Amino acid sequence: MSAGIDGTWYDAHATFYSDMSGGETMKGACGYGNLFEQGYGLQTAALSTALFNNGFACGACFVIKCVNDPQWCIKNAGSIKVTATNFCPPNFDKPSGNWCNPPQKHFDLTMKMFTTLAPYKAGIIPVQYRRVPCTKIGGVKFEIKGNPFWLLVLVYNVANAGDVSSVSIKGSKTGWLPMTHNWGQNWNAKSNLVGQALSFQEEESEVVLVEAMEVVKVEELEVDMVVAYKVVLAGAMEVALVLVEAMEVVKVVDLEELAVGMVAVLEELVVTFTLKLPKSTNDFTLPCN
Repeated sequence: MSAGIDGTWYDAHATFYSDMSGGETMKGACGYGNLFEQGYGLQTAALSTALFNNGFACGACFVIKCVNDPQWCIKNAGSIKVTATNFCPPNFDKPSGNWCNPPQKHFDLTMKMFTTLAPYKAGIIPVQYRRVPCTKIGGVKFEIKGNPFWLLVLVYNVANAGDVSSVSIKGSKTGWLPMTHNWGQNWNAKSNLVGQALSFQEEESEVVLVEAMEVVKVEELEVDMVVAYKVVLAGAMEVALVLVEAMEVVKVVDLEELAVGMVAVLEELVVTFTLKLPKSTNDFTLPCN
């Protein structure tokens, strides 16, 4: 479990990787994919071993400022806020000059974030950081893939503490089952939940328990054609369902658009869904038939 939100400023250093487009910062050791589509953008960082905490720090948010370097710190630059989305690996063959080796605390920023604090020619700068609450739009999101006997669930877009310290899953025919931390923010369940509506509980390092009741009903997932379901928990009047199949992505943004486009979209994918409107703003059901 990673340390929670803390108002104390701590010393560290920062570098950057990739170019201004941030192409090399996509995906990474936290298990996220396209960071623009998932709401993180270029406001991200790769953490050194001392901060990464075996992936449990993924999703955590930090405010960072350049300090004690008048040559390189941009005057009145203020601070930046980033989300942890990747890992800066140590290099034990290079014990000196490798800033990501433990026990050093280090942030490998996107070039856009680094150059907000200092010119890119600086290369590396002394910084101070503190852990802060994350602000996210659209609610907690889940991406589910796997096969009938093994589900891998990516949890992302988490507000407040941002990280996830534990996840439980519940089928409509089971009780709550603890999931195993796999890597980054990927959690797996080794239970056959085919045909059941799934609910999730996720706990953050600040002990905030989030329940996502009956997110989606799982039908059989073929091993050679992974179907990933991303469900945005955004309340009764806004639902986003993303189907990824055979490298083709179809996005449905809200209930009205879902109603209009459901037949054409789902017939094309040879999948039929029935949408049940939620009884309250706290839960909804998206079963597959």
